[in-house]
Amino acid sequence: MANPHESGWTTARVVTSRAVLAFVGGLAIWPLLFALLGFQVSAVASGSMEPGIRVGDVVASSRIDFDAVRPGQIVTVRDPAVDGARLLTHRVHAIADDGSLLTQGDANAEPDSTPVAAGPVWLGRLRVPLVGYPQLWADDGAWLPLATSAVVLLGLAAAASERKIGSRDGRHPALAAAGGIATLAVVSALMVTSSAPSQAAFSVRSMTGASSWTVGSTLGAYGEAVLADHPFLFFRMDEQSGSVVVDSSGLGHDSTYRGSPDRTVTGALPGQVTVNSGTAFNGVAAIASSRIYPNTNEFTFETFVKSRTWADNADVSTIAELRTATGFRDRILIQHGSLYYQADESSAPIHLQWSVPADNAYHYLAVSMSGTSVTIRMDDSVWRGTVSTRVTSTPARFVIGTHLQPFDDPSALGVESFKGVLDEIALYTHALSETQMAAHRAASLL
Repeated sequence: MANPHESGWTTARVVTSRAVLAFVGGLAIWPLLFALLGFQVSAVASGSMEPGIRVGDVVASSRIDFDAVRPGQIVTVRDPAVDGARLLTHRVHAIADDGSLLTQGDANAEPDSTPVAAGPVWLGRLRVPLVGYPQLWADDGAWLPLATSAVVLLGLAAAASERKIGSRDGRHPALAAAGGIATLAVVSALMVTSSAPSQAAFSVRSMTGASSWTVGSTLGAYGEAVLADHPFLFFRMDEQSGSVVVDSSGLGHDSTYRGSPDRTVTGALPGQVTVNSGTAFNGVAAIASSRIYPNTNEFTFETFVKSRTWADNADVSTIAELRTATGFRDRILIQHGSLYYQADESSAPIHLQWSVPADNAYHYLAVSMSGTSVTIRMDDSVWRGTVSTRVTSTPARFVIGTHLQPFDDPSALGVESFKGVLDEIALYTHALSETQMAAHRAASLL
């Protein structure tokens, strides 16, 4: 008769060992797959991009045209400071007048001293934690940790078998599986090339059985909360120069500043992200896309707003609206320091019973539309209403920071433009629930 204690121990041993092996295999397969797909796969060898990506992580990057690179993106390039094939994975800090890239590690106080001239460049797509260590150990001739890892894998393989440890029965399917995992890890490591430090500053989260990974950047708690709800675009407003507004949603929906924005204002989330700036529109700037949306039955506009003084906003100050060929709709505006919603040009603005404090502080704002229902949250207050006359089938495009911008000329400014600062703009093609908005608000306070 089987010993119940021994049987319980066997079950725990098998389950634990198989879980660890599945985790290792789940991590090891991603660099291999991306390398086979033609991605640049590199192991992180130093900590200049911490805390987002740490030493031993692997970054997979895809080729991008040099002229398509934008400030704020994470790129892998040939290190311009050294001769040879060593790679550098850093954030693009700015683009110089001659077109070269000025890069900087997120953990570094200053930009890199040597600009990156035109040449091969790869855009960061995937971070996989830890699996780059075998390549780093091999590069350094550190054979002891390599051998130790192999022994540990074989030990886990033996422990994963339901057969009693030490049995002479040759049927050990778990051992064969673990051997396959170990081989996979080794092959994956051999396909990883060594690089200089990088960071996890991408934008799409994915889950696979036993492993999780983040594609993109050091997002902070708020950024992670936003991306978990699948925005259509996400402007972090962290570019220090240039006219491009980089989309961090992972969908590539970059846009363009119009007018003369001030892009050096401190952002809404101090401490959450390494680069943290907002944009002062000051009544002379806007963000306008040429993308036309045929149907906007549902959408959510979300941002952090910092209003100027009451006197500055005595006249109408437009935060955002949908511009149609004949007018506008779903307009959010400030007047006399109070927040208003206006359904369209034939409707009177609805006073939302809130004042926007001229306290030199950011305030969370989200406008969620679903058919004729609208929910608006400002900080911890919520307003709900019904707009029975709202039309959602008229083609329109989103305009941020100005009113009645010429429909056929998104490069021009409109009127009644916004006289304050905006940061962390997200647009969704679905209506966020009150629970989701509350979670985003809570994440912004971390």
